[in-house]
Amino acid sequence: MKIIKSGDTYNFYDDSIKMYDKLPPGAYTVEYDEKSNSCYLCDHAEIAVTEKLYGVQDEKIEKVLDAFGEFERSLGVLLSGDKGIGKTMFAKKLCQRACEGGMPVILVEDDYPQLVRFLEKIDQECVVLFDEFEKTFYACKNGYYDDDDEEWEETRQAGLLGLFDGTSGGKKLFVVTCNDLERLDQYLINRPGRFHYHFVFEYPTEAEIEEYLTDKIKEKYRSEIPKVISFSKRVPLNYDCLRAIVFEINRRAKFEDIISDLNILNIEKLEYDVTLHFENGKRLHNKRYVIDLYDENNPFGWVPLYNESGHQIVEVKFNKSKITYDINNDVIAIMASGFKLDFDDFDEDEREVATYRRLKPTRITFERSKSKNLHYFG
Repeated sequence: MKIIKSGDTYNFYDDSIKMYDKLPPGAYTVEYDEKSNSCYLCDHAEIAVTEKLYGVQDEKIEKVLDAFGEFERSLGVLLSGDKGIGKTMFAKKLCQRACEGGMPVILVEDDYPQLVRFLEKIDQECVVLFDEFEKTFYACKNGYYDDDDEEWEETRQAGLLGLFDGTSGGKKLFVVTCNDLERLDQYLINRPGRFHYHFVFEYPTEAEIEEYLTDKIKEKYRSEIPKVISFSKRVPLNYDCLRAIVFEINRRAKFEDIISDLNILNIEKLEYDVTLHFENGKRLHNKRYVIDLYDENNPFGWVPLYNESGHQIVEVKFNKSKITYDINNDVIAIMASGFKLDFDDFDEDEREVATYRRLKPTRITFERSKSKNLHYFG
């Protein structure tokens, strides 16, 4: 029997009880006891990431851990981007590395009363992971922004701001993953005092896709890799998609036979940086133009093109069936035989329109626009 005195209260425990001065390295989840209105920790399965990380993820993990070692207070890391592109894998690998270095890892999976007070009591270096943060901790009433609702409730995210300020007890590495930045409290974005790092995860590049497929697909089926890369030009593929494709190809299936059965759809129009190229090197542009290049019900597309002054010079009508992939430059391209130029309706700058009329176009290219965010992962 073990007897523990806290204040003037004595509690009795069996001989299995263990006493620690500090939380041992390992993974724990926060749980809540309604009767006592208090949080506590439970053992969590070991966090072990055996998959290879692609791109610059290993370097970013080293950067975070090195910075945490030099910080004199808590450090916050925000990981944002679409679902399935590696945020959670990165976070788990970061936790694994921290645990190997002697730090405990605490996973917060629910929004409990007394949570902030409980975490503040942990007076030692540790990692605190909030996965899919905006789903668990809503940013406003009912979990969504509503411009017409003037009486917003105090947000659950706002209640964590003081914790993330890094001034509470114990130096902590806060790691937050988020799918939708618009559902984060405004005081979490562009606040390096709370989140020193913000890594925005993009879809895998062509080189990363090729590396992943080469690693995962059996050698005798690697002839399917160029087909997957070509398809990725049409539909953004995350690592969840790639994992499913690899599974099916390794079952002796042809890519063209499996893709229609998988849960992978081009369900939305994409933004492209469109450029019209002329033989003498001149160019016209349209940045972040939204279009579905693969709508079978509409075989033709139209794009207005502008000069550097923002004046529309021409409209291009193109045949979607003429789309090709420029592997060297990583862009979608249509050669001059696949489009027509219309200069007739644009007279904002007649002299420059006349100049471009005399030029010979060579191709039009569509490059998927990068994220609008200021910080990039790669």
